[in-house]
Amino acid sequence: MKDSGDLARPEVPVMPETAGSLPQQQIEREIKLDVGDDFVLPGLVGTDGVALVDEPVTHELAATYFDTLDLRLLSRSVTLRRRTGGTDAGWHLKLPEAPGVRTELSAPIGPGEAADPPEQLLQLVRGLVRRRALRPVLLLQTRRQVRVLRDAHGRPLAEVADDEVSAHPLQTGSQRCWREVEVELLDEASPDLLEGVAARLLAAGATRAAPGSKASRALGDALPVPPGGPSGARAEDGPRAGDVVRGHLADLLEELMRLDPRVRLDAPDAVHRMRVATRRLRSVLASFADLLTPEVVPRLRAELAWLATMLGAARDAEVLRERLVALVQAEPPELVRGPVRERIEALLGERYRLAHAEVVSTLDGPRYLDLLDALAWLCRQPVEGPPWTPRAVRPAPGELARAMRSTWRRVRRLAEAAERAGQDERAGGDEAGGGDTAQVEAALHEVRKAAKRARYAAESLVEVFGAPSRRFAARMTRIQDTLGANQDSVVTRAVLAELAELAERAGEPTFTYGRLHALEQRRGAHTAAAFTRQLARASRASATDWMR
Repeated sequence: MKDSGDLARPEVPVMPETAGSLPQQQIEREIKLDVGDDFVLPGLVGTDGVALVDEPVTHELAATYFDTLDLRLLSRSVTLRRRTGGTDAGWHLKLPEAPGVRTELSAPIGPGEAADPPEQLLQLVRGLVRRRALRPVLLLQTRRQVRVLRDAHGRPLAEVADDEVSAHPLQTGSQRCWREVEVELLDEASPDLLEGVAARLLAAGATRAAPGSKASRALGDALPVPPGGPSGARAEDGPRAGDVVRGHLADLLEELMRLDPRVRLDAPDAVHRMRVATRRLRSVLASFADLLTPEVVPRLRAELAWLATMLGAARDAEVLRERLVALVQAEPPELVRGPVRERIEALLGERYRLAHAEVVSTLDGPRYLDLLDALAWLCRQPVEGPPWTPRAVRPAPGELARAMRSTWRRVRRLAEAAERAGQDERAGGDEAGGGDTAQVEAALHEVRKAAKRARYAAESLVEVFGAPSRRFAARMTRIQDTLGANQDSVVTRAVLAELAELAERAGEPTFTYGRLHALEQRRGAHTAAAFTRQLARASRASATDWMR
């Protein structure tokens, strides 16, 4: 996507190349509480297994936070800092996972690295930062008193940090000072301990702190709200079509960028979720293409298809490995002949590792960054003008229902084509039936993709149409899942044939691969009847009246 049209030219990147090992990683679970200057820490012995509280240890901490001028990291609760003092001095990157839960990655401060973040952490935020320069935006100075809570065996359970904080914004805002108490779990202690300790502190006069890091609190109103959600602009009879679609696109883009560092870290299910976000973006652009000028949608959808394909290679290897291992484990031991599981793990494990490395390389490349820039640009454009068409300012219910009808008709049209393909195969005397031929399988795969698009479109319209849209999306999900099981069976059978050929060349038994292939063939054949029933339910007037 080199040709960015009227996109603003990005800033020249400032991304230092810094040597170093992979960052250390841990999950941080904590609760923050606000306390006054006269707050006295209560006794905590007896709280959920706490038998001993260490004497306090005082640390003087200084942390410099790095971000772009428009605060792309901190506005999304991502913190990148360089801290001195205490027991964990160094570079820290924290990624939010859930309220009170963050993934923390750390790297040491090496020679000559005093000013710039290390490359191994910069890579993890590249999808958010892209070509923007990182610079110091905030200095936090903290006087910290730390008490370790231990169980009866002396094992550490949690740390209670009593912090006196002085915050100095370096770009905008004024100095702030406050006192807070952090309770952080250690060594996989029970999360119940956090609430137990918090209850003691609340009873002693503490109050729950607002969500967010110290940095977000220090910047306050200077911290921008990331884009997403529907625009506040309204037509007289409700939201405008373009505002609804633009808000949904912005939410999906935020999800894509949130998953970027997790994919790089190979976090569980991250590749799958990023591919889903990519496909949702592509589907929404297709379903509501009439709201945008013709030159915008094909280009963005082509680039999103490219990204989904890159992610798909890794995801497919991961899913196939899990699926085949589960099939082998479900077999009676006497029917598993030869090193079947080992061969599955070897082939698909290596295939996943290579595909994931290719994904990471893709996420570092200019084509991916250009795509993110183009999507972000689109989500910033007011719907009153290009690249939005006049349809975008029309009331959402009528305009989006019209688009939804077109998306649903596509599902029906492709389903009819699949039925004709099945009839042709049966008329030709194919004993396997309509669900087990390449022609019918390809037709059903197209239906599945269309049902997925319809599902994503309906889900994006729940804020406008409510329960009817949600129920229709659920019906499309069932069709997608049923036909997905059929497609999974098709792909699995192809891999089983490949594994059998490799085993035969190595002089190993191939019986188990043939057995699993036959079982998969039978499973695939059973999906046709379920699909027919589900399509009939989705076609009822009660399911589609909301589109009229």
